[in-house]
Amino acid sequence: MPEQARYDVIGKDYNDTRGPDERIVKLLVDCLDLPTGSKVIDIGAGTGNYTKIIAELGHFVTAVEPSAAMISKACKHKNIEWKKSAAENIPLPDTTFDAAYCTLSMHHFSNLEKSLTEIFRVLKPEGKFVAFTADPGRSAEGFWMPRYFGPIYDRIRKVFPTTQQLVDKIKAVSQDNSIEIIPFPLPYDIQDGFFCSSWRYPEMYFNPAFRQGISHFQLADQAYVQEMLNNLRQDIDSGVWDRNYGDTRSRNLFECGYYFVSATKQQGALM
Repeated sequence: MPEQARYDVIGKDYNDTRGPDERIVKLLVDCLDLPTGSKVIDIGAGTGNYTKIIAELGHFVTAVEPSAAMISKACKHKNIEWKKSAAENIPLPDTTFDAAYCTLSMHHFSNLEKSLTEIFRVLKPEGKFVAFTADPGRSAEGFWMPRYFGPIYDRIRKVFPTTQQLVDKIKAVSQDNSIEIIPFPLPYDIQDGFFCSSWRYPEMYFNPAFRQGISHFQLADQAYVQEMLNNLRQDIDSGVWDRNYGDTRSRNLFECGYYFVSATKQQGALM
């Protein structure tokens, strides 16, 4: 199945498991630090679960999303305008927005450099860019998911730049030499059901509805997915998982490599 078609499949029931988490929202809003009435662009907005919250704060949001299925399920709000487009070619004028953000969408960009160039092109000088993303290399030592979902992790390492690589790419287009990185260890009760969100509850990954909203599972070979799940099931049932990783169940936070990056478009940045 072509990758875009799989995103359309994901979009059908996306809202069932991918609700906004209040802690992600708080950090996003704090990083944006915008006066009411700002013009904001959400890149790779999905169905708009985070978009709607920014709109409800009194900002005017343009939501850019390439998947028609996602847009068909999208949140409606008087302050949101939807654009069906990819990040690599944003059909909007230069220096239009006070701020731009994306939440777990940069790994879907087919060309990260071109996408970042487009994002900073549509930002006004001194406009803020904030992204919530991940670097699998930042995960805590002994994390169980790479052991059981190895082929998926191999792909993740290819599509997610390292933190330093991303900082360098953002610096090149923003001319910001003081880019901020804010680690985000995942709470055990996080509400947005993305890939590592159920780090404390491995049984959750057996739920097809939960996996449905996670692109890393949908983009993987499904025979491999079933094999990985069978191995996980066997080790949980036999007690092997708990012997090796049981202390995970008592933790409230776990470092899975997720973080926020925040940058400001400087006056000397290319338009």
